[in-house]
Amino acid sequence: RFYSKEGGFSFAYPADWQVEEHSPGETPIVLVPHRQFPIDRIVLAFIAPEMTEGETLQEWAADFEAVLDPPRFVTHTLDDLSLRDPSGTSQQLRISTTWRDPDLQYLISHGKIVLSISAVSGRVTYPEIARAIGNSIEFDVDAPNTLAELAARLGV
Repeated sequence: RFYSKEGGFSFAYPADWQVEEHSPGETPIVLVPHRQFPIDRIVLAFIAPEMTEGETLQEWAADFEAVLDPPRFVTHTLDDLSLRDPSGTSQQLRISTTWRDPDLQYLISHGKIVLSISAVSGRVTYPEIARAIGNSIEFDVDAPNTLAELAARLGV
């Protein structure tokens, strides 16, 4: 399992993959296959803006998509991942995208922040791996619930 102290969550990943954590103060976590192809990867990152009070993840995603040019998201599917969140605040959404290359993205909210898990590859198994990672996520009891709390953990 990989544990993100700053993000307050952990996840399982395939034994033959590598985890590349970025510098302190940055949130992306990149997983790459053992025998890496140039663009193949799964990326985990918190994305802004925060969700507003009472906003659903589906509403947040629609607002986020509205400002993208060109629009990327094609389908939104509520998804019931089996991740563990002691606070019970998480919502999950699966998004199929067509931007550059077709890919798949899971959005997971925790409190008011949104964690993205993106599978970037044309390989059939990568969406399955992204889903398995999403299913294995475990948030800590004291995981950050806002971007300000996340920034404080990152020291920015």
